[in-house]
Formats: sequence, C-alpha cells, structure tokens
Amino acid sequence: MRKLILYGVMTLFISVSLLGKPVDFENGKLNGWKANQGKVEITGKRFKSGTHSLLWQWNSKNASLKFSTTPFKVMKNRKGNSCFGLWIYNEKPQNKQLYVEILHKNKVLKKVWYNLNFKGWRPVGADYIKIGIKKGSQIDGLKLLSPDAKGKLYLDFVDAGFRGKGPNADYIQPWANDVSILNTPQKHIYSSKDWSKNRPYLPKLSSLSKEQKGDMKKLCEYVLTHSTYGSAMKYSSVDRLKKEFASYGIKKENGIITGKPIQCGRQAYMPVPGAIDFNKKFILTMRKLYTAYEKESSPKVKAEIVDMYNDLCAHFLDQGWQEGNNNMGWPGNGYDIRYWPNSVVKMRGVLKKSGLLDEMAKSVNWVMMGNQVVKTNPKSSVDQFYNYSPHYLATATLTLVPAERFQRLMAFKLYLDRIFAGQKPFGADGSVHHHGGNHLAYGGYSPPVMLRTQIKPLEGTVFQISPKSYKRLKTYTRAVAFQSSAGMILPNLYMRAGTPIKLSPASSAVYLIELNDGKNIIDREMAGIYLQYNKNSKEAEKFKKASVKPIIPQGHHTLNMGAAGIHRRDDWLVAAVGMGKSFRGLEIYGWLESNNYGRYARNGSVWPTKNGKSGYRFDGWNWSFWPGATSVVRQQQELFEGYTMFNSGTWFAGGTNLNANGIWGMDFKGLDVTFKKSAFCFGKTITVITTDIEKDNIKSGNSPGQEVVTTLFQQELKKKDIPEFVNGKKVTAFPFKETVTLNKAVTLKDTLGNGYYIWPGKSKVKILRRQQQWTYLFKRYLKDKANNPCVNIRKKKYKEKPLTANEKYYNPTEGDFALAYFDHGKDPDYAKCVYTLLPYAEDEALNKFSKAMSSNNPPVKIIQMDKNAHVVYDVTSKTYGYVIFNANSKLPGPISKVNRPCFMMINGTKLSLAESDKRNKEKSFKVQLKSGRKLKIKNMYPLPAVVDIK
Repeated sequence: MRKLILYGVMTLFISVSLLGKPVDFENGKLNGWKANQGKVEITGKRFKSGTHSLLWQWNSKNASLKFSTTPFKVMKNRKGNSCFGLWIYNEKPQNKQLYVEILHKNKVLKKVWYNLNFKGWRPVGADYIKIGIKKGSQIDGLKLLSPDAKGKLYLDFVDAGFRGKGPNADYIQPWANDVSILNTPQKHIYSSKDWSKNRPYLPKLSSLSKEQKGDMKKLCEYVLTHSTYGSAMKYSSVDRLKKEFASYGIKKENGIITGKPIQCGRQAYMPVPGAIDFNKKFILTMRKLYTAYEKESSPKVKAEIVDMYNDLCAHFLDQGWQEGNNNMGWPGNGYDIRYWPNSVVKMRGVLKKSGLLDEMAKSVNWVMMGNQVVKTNPKSSVDQFYNYSPHYLATATLTLVPAERFQRLMAFKLYLDRIFAGQKPFGADGSVHHHGGNHLAYGGYSPPVMLRTQIKPLEGTVFQISPKSYKRLKTYTRAVAFQSSAGMILPNLYMRAGTPIKLSPASSAVYLIELNDGKNIIDREMAGIYLQYNKNSKEAEKFKKASVKPIIPQGHHTLNMGAAGIHRRDDWLVAAVGMGKSFRGLEIYGWLESNNYGRYARNGSVWPTKNGKSGYRFDGWNWSFWPGATSVVRQQQELFEGYTMFNSGTWFAGGTNLNANGIWGMDFKGLDVTFKKSAFCFGKTITVITTDIEKDNIKSGNSPGQEVVTTLFQQELKKKDIPEFVNGKKVTAFPFKETVTLNKAVTLKDTLGNGYYIWPGKSKVKILRRQQQWTYLFKRYLKDKANNPCVNIRKKKYKEKPLTANEKYYNPTEGDFALAYFDHGKDPDYAKCVYTLLPYAEDEALNKFSKAMSSNNPPVKIIQMDKNAHVVYDVTSKTYGYVIFNANSKLPGPISKVNRPCFMMINGTKLSLAESDKRNKEKSFKVQLKSGRKLKIKNMYPLPAVVDIK
C-alpha cells in the first residue's frame, strides 16, 4: 500500500470534539499531526484499532510530535472528568520516559510522563483535573517529546478529550493514583527482571544459598504436582479449533504478529470496539488448545495445535497482556478465569521450546495477584484467595532465572504476611470479610482453598509465613468453631442472612494442626476442633493416639467487625447479631432466590441453636419475625428485594467479653424502625433489653406497615403435638392463640426446650401455633415453568404491577409454626421490652430462675435501661455489664462516665472495654470511676482491651 509520510514542520488540523470518535487512522489521513525533527506515517504493520496505526520516527533528542484539536473545555460532572488517552506500541523495553505536554495556544498547562519499560501495546492517558488542570480550562493539543536521540513508536486510537475515569497506576504510569510521583520519575521505573528495583519493601535479587535452592526446589516440585484447578475442556475436532482460531485474525509477517485486539469487557482504559473478549472467548480457546494437545495422538495434528497455541500466546503478549499493565480491564472476581492458568502451566514444555515461557509465565502470574504482591500496601479478598492467588505459586515457579524465581516466591510470603497483618479479609477478631462485611458464605469455602494452595506448600521452607500470620488464621478458625453448631451456621449470622449454611471449622483446622518445620508439633486446640467434626478419619486416629480430645468451644466470642456476639455453654450457642455503619450487615442476592425477604434478619436478632437445630424452615417462614429481632410486620412483597445491601445508620453495634461472659448491643437506625438493644450473656442466661422503639424512615414504596414486634421465637412444628409451656401450662392445641399481658413476669418454653423469663412491662406478648403461608416470587415455585412473570429479579422487574399482582403465577409455600412475640403496636412511642433467655433449660432450672427473680436478691439486676445506657449486674459472677449509647452520661455502679459510646464489663479489679466504631481505632478511652480515679485505656479495636483497675 502507498504510505503517507509527513516530514519536518508541516502542519494539518483536525476537529476533534469532546466525547467524539477517537482517531484510528483508518481513513489514511494525517490530519492534526505535526512532527518536528522526525516523521510520521500511516502504516499497516501494526495496529490496535482497525488495520492501521501511526508510526512516529525521530532522530533527535529534541524531536516532538504534536496533535492539534479544536479547543475544548475541561469538564467534571457525573459522567466523569475530562481525560485523554491513546495506545502506544513499543518494540523494545527501555528505562526511559516519554513526556507528553498538554497545551493551549502553545502554552504547556501540564506535563506527564510514561515509562517505556515495556514491549507491545499499552493504553496511556491522564485525568486532566487529577493532574492539576482546573475545571473550565481550555485544551487544544498534545505534544509528545522524544525520549532519546533515535527511535520509533506506534500510536493508535487517540482521543484528546473524553469524560470518564483516568488510567490505573501501573509500570507505565505509576503516578496515576498519586500525582506527586510525577516529580520523581527515576524513582518509579520498575523491572520484570528484578522486582526490588525502586521497591525497598521487596526482597533483593541476589545469589542463592544451598538451603534456599533446596527449599525452592522442594516448593516447585510440590506445587507443580498438586494442581489447583483443572483446565481441560470438551474436545471434538481440531477443525473446529482452527475455525475458532481463524476468527481472531492472527497473522505473522516478517517477525510481526497482528490480529484483533484482546480486552476485558469491564473497566478497561481506552477500550477498542470489536475486541475479543478475554474472559468469554480468548482464554477458553487457550484451554481448548491445551485439551486438544493432550488428547490428540497424531504428530501432524499436534504440531498444528502447537502453532496455534504459540501464536495465541505471542499475540496475547503483543497486545499488552504483560507484567506491569493494570489497564487492560478487570477480569472479574475470578470465577471466569480460574481454570485458565493451568492451561499455561500444563503447556510449559511447549512454551519453553518456543521461547515464550518466561514472558507468558510472568504475565499470567501478574494477572493472578502478582499485581498486588508488588504493592506497598497490597489488598486481597476471599474471591482473590479462592480464584486468583491459588495460581500464583505455580506460575512463579516457571520463571526461568532461579534468582528471579526465588525473589517472586519470597515476595509472595511477604505479601501474605502483610495481608494477614491487616484487617481484611481476615479480621483480628476472627471475622472474614467480603462485600464490605463479615461474610461466612464466601469466607467459608475460600480459606480452606487458600490454606491448601497457598499456605501448605510453603511450610517447612524459607517461604513459610510468619507465626503472627498463623495466629490470625487460627483466630479465624476458632471464630468459625464458635459460630458453627454441628457444622451449621444460624440464618442470622452471615451477611447473606436467610437460610442456614453448612460450615465446619475442620476444613481449615486440618491445615493448621501441624507445621512441617522439622518439629512436627501438634497444635492441640486446632486438632481438638478438627476432632469434634471428623472423628473417624486417618488424621483423627493420629490425634487420638496423641491424647487429643474433641473441643466444643465454651465461653463468649466478640466479633466487633461483624456486629455479633457468640455465647456458648455445653453443646448450645446463642448468636446475637446486628448491623452497624462500620461494615455492611446484610446482602440480598436476588438471583440466588434465597434471602430476598431478609431485611429484618439482623435487626438485633438473638437466636439459640443446639446440634445445628434452630427451628428454621424456609417454606412458610414469616420473614417479619426473627428471634430476638425488632421489626415491622409487613405484607410479603413489601419485603422483596432484588439486589441490595443493608446496614444501620449508626456506628454502634458490637460488644466485649470477660471471664467467658460477654455483652452485646446496638443502636439501630434502619428501614422502618429504630431502637436500642442489648444482650447480657452471663453463664447460662442471656438478658435481652430493647428500648426506644419507634417506627422511622419508612422505605419508599412501603406502607407504614402493621405492628412493630420483638420476636421471642419462630419455630417449625414438625409435629403438631410438640408442646410449649406458658407459665408452666402445657400447650399442644393447634391452632392456638393467646395474648398475655405483662403486669407480672411470664415464663415460656418453646418447642426446642428454650426457656424465656419475660419481665413485666407495658407491651403484650402474643403466642401462636398456626399454619403459615409465604409466597416467594421464585422460579422454583412457578405454577407453570413456561409462564414466568420475572423479567429481571436483580432489578425487581416483573411483568405486572404492583409486585403483589405477580403472586398468582406462583404456588405459595406453607408450614406449621410456633410463634411468640412482643406486640408494641402500630405506632410505638419509645416502647421497650425485656426478657431473659435460658437456652435449653430444664423445667426446674426455669422455675428456679423465675422464683429467684421474684426474691429480694434476684440473680440478674437491671440498673439502667434508657437512651443513654443499658446496665446490668449479674449477681452470680459479680459482674457489671455496660452498653453505653451516649458519651459522658452519668452511669450507675463503679463507673461514673466514659468519653464515648462503648461496651464495658467489670468484674472485681478486671475491666474489659471495646467499641465498634473503626474511626476511633487509634483513640484511647477515658474512663472515670466512682472513686474519682481516671483511667486512660488503649483501644485494642476490634478486640476488647482488658485492664487491671486495682
């Protein structure tokens, strides 16, 4: 084809409107470009968009390339800030910078730079406002300054002004998130050969000792023989693969490879229309080629497969999917690409022979968390531990140079230690975080995979994580053990509250029992937790011989990063759970059709369970009534959600513990209702106080609702003759309904054997045994599978309005239930109620407690219950519990006041103090005792601070 070349100072102009079509050079014109001491031409040798690009060549240190546009204003609004962007192709990495000046009437408004330490295509650019250009400023051009005396670059898909998000920081534009870096370019050149360059926090590249070589060999052999996720796919014929490969347009000519661009569909900087989808297409082809290579026996066909596979990988690298690039887009949470890395690991022999192994391994390693490993403050999540980093070690072992390989493996060990030293995803209290909150649904299956694929392989080597990291993982396992009853988690305990989930701590404990460091010391606590759930395995026999006994956790565990308190005695537990502002409390995942009606599940629910039984049943469950929770009784579809997150409007939701006892509380401001609630857990009694109950903040589209209730229990009646007891009177009638006034204390026993001592008060208690119906707008309940009114469950879109009009398409669910609750009326005015729960108490124990409470010296004394504080004294343990809602308010007992809302317990000379507001984690507490003594106590957030106050 005829080349169009522009020499010297010749200038042509093009009008490029803001948010207009990017310049892609497909029209064969050089409009708007001016080369100084160099030349530009349109070429078909390389391209990003279409089949052409701009080739800039220069032969002077003072060379430049200017792109002129009609003037436009820098904007900032909901669509984003004004940005510029373009694609650059560099043929050879070099430790130099390309400078770009942003112009108006030849005046330089700002200058930015880009490292040229890469090969292939890269998207570069800047957010004008972020780099310091004021909103409303006018821009009419960009000027590229040559990085050295001679060279060339290819440019494509140029846009001088569009609104959106600027680039992410990476090797090429490390200043993108911190513009102060623009002043020190030489300190921010990074290397794929030596990760420690300009990164003093990473291990130095150095020669290896005999021990280090031995440990690395041991680790590499282990990792490469313990596959993480399979990569094979169904395979029919090589002809179909050839057709699929041909659709990518990949061609090689004179050592140059070209083809369609490869990009992620989400969050890519400067996305190119018509690109091959990385997640949905490209990596699937790689996996298919690996499968074909494994299954084909013909040498000729194998050779064809190898050629396609190598060309696919070469094109992948040429397109910029290389180490150091953070602007190709987000591959998602990893569930789409977790099978991809093994197709590279398993083809390592092919890649090594073609000379692509080192680059390909480093590139895949970068995508699979290497991009976080190199950061000063790395981040991870349970998704990443599950899908991404299981492949880090395997891809790192393919690095060809031993010193580089060792550096990357050691960097991973340091990365893990830095992650575990923080509070996400594993909190110091044992919580495990995802989607902004303590999420045991994700945090249940991810940690065992992480321990198996990322911790276990490192044991007994120089790469082994630190004792502090192990301690954090054991804290997580211990917390799961506290929350798990016979391997089941209560429906109120995890973020996707609604239905129970299976979660055993044994799957994590098994990896924490023995550290293969030459000592083979058994961690008896982890082994005991394991034995409680796995009594007949090979490992169990080994621990039994070591006289390890099964462990059922006892005591009280505080989860201030999960707004929960877990109280255990014998074989039962009670979970007091709420929501605060520090972390999300509830996630509605509509498309799973599980907890769409769970708005009230964590409205201060206090729920007992034993041996995994809690009385919950999905069919017929009334989602307005959750044990312990305060909520509004509503029509079914008013509670329906498609996809949303819930929390409270206050930061106060958590507790503290002391001497195996604990307290929990929350100041709740949510949809429909506000209240203050606390649970004082002493020995085998849990006293629950709720005050200041009001309707408030009614959700748009909802009616005011019916009565406000605080539920005592809602339990499935598997057999209608299962009795309850009201003031000692046996009740088996079905249906049954009774309203009890609280002029004096009332005792109840539910169908599972829990006892309730209900303190006198103004609210009434309603006790029912009835059949309940609930109509779920879920696919599995359709009357006719071919007639589904749901258009988009995530967005709550159904064929008919209002939502209730769609109920006729579904079969309602039903079930028999026992239900008891406080009725606070339709418009409560600072209502309150109190009850003491005696989990799984014998009749004699409940009667004894009731009798003691009517004596002159009751075992539980409420000293204060108002808007300022709930304060309870437990006579048996001689312990004060304080749930303090308002700072500096006058308090009873040994405490005079404290400087901010908190949870406090005092037993003799021991004081335990904690808070749930993460904003104050660096601030100490100031506590004044009745004696006049003033204390300054260091905050141990999220853990309780326990001090001696002699």
